[in-house]
Amino acid sequence: SFDMRTNSPIYRQSIHKGSVNCLKVVEDKQLLISCSASGTIIVQSIPDFKQVLTINAKDMVFYVE
Repeated sequence: SFDMRTNSPIYRQSIHKGSVNCLKVVEDKQLLISCSASGTIIVQSIPDFKQVLTINAKDMVFYVE
């Protein structure tokens, strides 16, 4: 989301070195799961976006379910 007065992001974070290929929100657990071309899967808690888990794959990750 954006600050209405400045039109700038309220929160910004870089967590992947490659492009993000998939985002999955698990509402009942309050988690955000992302995977990337850099071969990482990162699980973050919502709404504070603290990293809960990082998984390093041997190759690009295209999808999480």
